[in-house]
Amino acid sequence: MGSTSDRNDPPVLTDAAGGRGSPVLCALRCAAGVFLVACGAVFLSCTSGGMVLEQEPTDSDSGLSETGQDCTGDEAPEVNWLAVGPHPVGWRTHATTSTLDGSALSRDYVVYYPALAEGEGQNAALSSGPFPTVFFEHAGGSHYLDYTTLFTHLASHGIVVVSIDHNGIDASGNWGDGEWWAGHDLLFLDTIEEVIGWSQSSEHSYSGLVDTGRLGLAGHSHGSALLTLQGLGPYDASAARTIRAVSLLAPCPDEEEEDYLTAYTGMPPLQVIYGSRDQDGCVAYGQSIAVFEAGARPSQFVHLVGGSHYGFTEEGSLLDATISREDHQAVAAAGLLAWWKYQLEDDLSALPVLRGDQDLVPFGPESRIQFLDAHPLVVDDFSSDETTTDSDWSWIDVPVITGVEGQTFVNGFLSDAFVDTAAGVALVRAEMEILLAAEPVADDPAEVLYFVDAVLGEDAYGLALDQLEATGAIRAVRLGSHSAFSAGISAGGWDLVISATQGGAATDENASDEALAAWICAGGKAIVSDYRMASSGAAAVLACSQTAYGGESNYTDLTSTGDLFDGTLDLFNPGWGFYAVDLQAEGATVFATAQVPSLVSTEDGVNDLGLAVEHTGLSVYRQRWMYDTQDTLYHPNWGLEFAWDAPGASLRQVVGNGAGLDLSDRPVLSFRLLQLHSDSRNPAGSTQDLHLRLTDADGRSGTILLSQAPQGALRPAAEVATGLQPKSVYETYRLPLSLFTENEPALDTGRVVSVEWILDVTETGALAMDDVAFTGAGVCE
Repeated sequence: MGSTSDRNDPPVLTDAAGGRGSPVLCALRCAAGVFLVACGAVFLSCTSGGMVLEQEPTDSDSGLSETGQDCTGDEAPEVNWLAVGPHPVGWRTHATTSTLDGSALSRDYVVYYPALAEGEGQNAALSSGPFPTVFFEHAGGSHYLDYTTLFTHLASHGIVVVSIDHNGIDASGNWGDGEWWAGHDLLFLDTIEEVIGWSQSSEHSYSGLVDTGRLGLAGHSHGSALLTLQGLGPYDASAARTIRAVSLLAPCPDEEEEDYLTAYTGMPPLQVIYGSRDQDGCVAYGQSIAVFEAGARPSQFVHLVGGSHYGFTEEGSLLDATISREDHQAVAAAGLLAWWKYQLEDDLSALPVLRGDQDLVPFGPESRIQFLDAHPLVVDDFSSDETTTDSDWSWIDVPVITGVEGQTFVNGFLSDAFVDTAAGVALVRAEMEILLAAEPVADDPAEVLYFVDAVLGEDAYGLALDQLEATGAIRAVRLGSHSAFSAGISAGGWDLVISATQGGAATDENASDEALAAWICAGGKAIVSDYRMASSGAAAVLACSQTAYGGESNYTDLTSTGDLFDGTLDLFNPGWGFYAVDLQAEGATVFATAQVPSLVSTEDGVNDLGLAVEHTGLSVYRQRWMYDTQDTLYHPNWGLEFAWDAPGASLRQVVGNGAGLDLSDRPVLSFRLLQLHSDSRNPAGSTQDLHLRLTDADGRSGTILLSQAPQGALRPAAEVATGLQPKSVYETYRLPLSLFTENEPALDTGRVVSVEWILDVTETGALAMDDVAFTGAGVCE
């Protein structure tokens, strides 16, 4: 296989008859000539007439969950998670309706299932059932039939998949509001009950198909299923249905990232598969990373290096992806299968790939894994609990509307982010009227130039201009491109210029930036909204109003500091990555503020075992809340930040006193680790190594390199899409204790007293760590 397939272009099977209605994973495309290729347990013969498939039994259905399995990790079975399963696959589409507030909603869905024969409408293999079942919600911009490769792969392994359409709701024009989410939830829950009802009926063709004790939820992007979860167990203990686990592709759910730990308390185990080069609005800025922390143990995060947003589907733009669609689908198909086999069938043979001890797709793209074991012996999670408390935070006021009095207003929010549109229109209209000052006479309206590049919700600027035009007070000229806007500004003669940049990348340099900056710096009146915090052109425009960018807060309300408006106005995200940013009033007047949280450091020097945490030579050592958008960190959880400015610093966790700690049944040291990409102490773009030392009660120590872990040396942040900020993302490191005893055979792992991280390989560095624990190995928990 390795000799016929490039690492970044894994093979895909399409049979001669089109069988399974899709590409089916793990084989080689037929080309000119005749080939015989073995891919796991699948043997393919390519001829000019197509492809002949023979299938042997695979290990992926073997279970390997009986007691007495080897737990050293050395003999853990290597399962080909891309091999086609033993079942032919059938599928059926269904069309019906649901009712929301008296209105009918179209409800279409498709069911993929193990069948007696391959093809649409074939009879289900009911004698082999009931089967574990996963209910799936597609991404916006996609559709419910757009995941055939993934659904077919799961169904061939005995997992029923039900995919529900919600494009009718997406097209309703109410994107992101309460009714919109309620519609998604209704379609999902009605379909779950309908399919289960048919399965429990003796007369339906699905009779006995669904095992209601083995149910899962899955979704892609905003079809992330988390809202639906809130109506099911274990989240809702009184619900009629209970979900065992959740799996999400590039999730963008319905809560603010920093609130996930509160909003989704009670969530079952969670798998997230996320592409490092995903450009989708909220996902690109860390939402998929953040949601992982809310999952119950065991949970898994797959960081697919080079992956984009729609690569998991059968069609859709790959944009800045550096891997192929086949790469995306291979990782998703193998990852989903391993996850659902483990969660719904208790198949422990999936543990090595879920934990990252073995490659998920050996010949595929790079994946970085986080895994939170089900039953760890926790040494230190760097917090006393999994949430922050009021005492952990202080709140500071930051400017969100600034400007030069009588000349400019700089608004730190986008024009379509007001919860109460009328209130937002009143605010921006007041700004216009203040800058226009004197009442224009009826036959001499004020001349206003307006440009907005994109709108997702209700544009408050546009609506305010409509109102003023209706009074005859202004004449508004609306332009449709940055170049036309630049020319319009330069032409002059305006009483007011309004600019709203809302789309594109944070690093974009717009054609109108120079002209707008020149206009304001020359004393021209202007109102500006612009989220481009990494753009020199945008910074120059703000500088002319004696204003600069602050943090990336996405605050949810703003409070007046004067007479511009009364009280507080609420904001929401209509679908942008950032919709509200902090400002700095370098010389400008502040007209409104928002409160943003500031972390109070909480270092106590004691780990979860009640024993000492010691360090020497570190220039930085502090517990840190790892959700910090200004530093592009998106883990809403506590971690330990540490840095060194010269080699030889160390960090030591005491794990046992006296006779030490017996780790005979916990043979792996596990922790999450990342490079803080924004810190210049890390070697740019390079891996980092360090030593780890395990010491027993008799003072004997084994010392190994971090790079001896299956995960290798610590890698820098994966590259992101053009115009986006790099993100520091954890990876779970798992070091078998056998590595330490190979270095020092006399080391007694039944009497361990400490583990130490020795920072002596790179001259300097800045890292963060979380979830230090001892865990199981092989196919043992």
